[in-house]
Amino acid sequence: MRRTVAFLLTAAVLTACGESTLQTADTTAPPSTASTTMPVETTATTAAPATTTTAAPTTTATTTAPPTTTTTAAPTTTTTTLPPSGPASADCIDGWITPAEGSPEWVDGLSYLGIAPGRPIEPDDFVVEVMRYCVGPEDANIIAPRRDVERWYIKGHATNDPSFQGRWLARRVDVGAGLAWVAPYASTGFGPGVWEDCYDSDRTGMVAGDFCSPGAGWDPMANSCLGIAPGTWTPGDCSGLPPEVLGCFAGA
Repeated sequence: MRRTVAFLLTAAVLTACGESTLQTADTTAPPSTASTTMPVETTATTAAPATTTTAAPTTTATTTAPPTTTTTAAPTTTTTTLPPSGPASADCIDGWITPAEGSPEWVDGLSYLGIAPGRPIEPDDFVVEVMRYCVGPEDANIIAPRRDVERWYIKGHATNDPSFQGRWLARRVDVGAGLAWVAPYASTGFGPGVWEDCYDSDRTGMVAGDFCSPGAGWDPMANSCLGIAPGTWTPGDCSGLPPEVLGCFAGA
């Protein structure tokens, strides 16, 4: 009887263990199936290399203008018959003459312009368009001494040097002689702003624009005697040619 009970207990225990084992086996989750992701075939797309287009440099054609050459043209001379002399009058106290070509007054007048044989401009190279010679009182601005002055008015141009052209006034007194004033060739008259004077030590040339050192020239007719009647003035009232001489060069 004891063996029977023991057997039954053993059987019962074994049965219970078998069910437990079965239950445990049933509840065990099946092994996980690893989902293997198929590799995606990647096609590497290589971008075409960027092409940089470099524009051809723009070339600007630069035309260099030839240097400008300033050429002084010889003046066009109009042949005009001028009277050879003028009578004495209130405004040309002793009258005036055009010296005969080759006479002492003619030669002296040109020499004051630097025109002489053996010089860069010889008498044959110079065209005298106008020459007047007269004698009259000292310049109006000279207080003393008051003396008679020989004067030459010359207008002309050189044929071998077109830049040598103009109007000139030369003078001679008992203590010296020479070129006194210059004016541009195209100028006219004896009013203010026309003529240029300077001290001998400041002279650099023989024509207007090159007669005096820069800043050394002055206008001898700045206080012109134009409009003042002869015999009604005193020295210092005006400057330059006195009223008794202005008429000698009128229209020249």
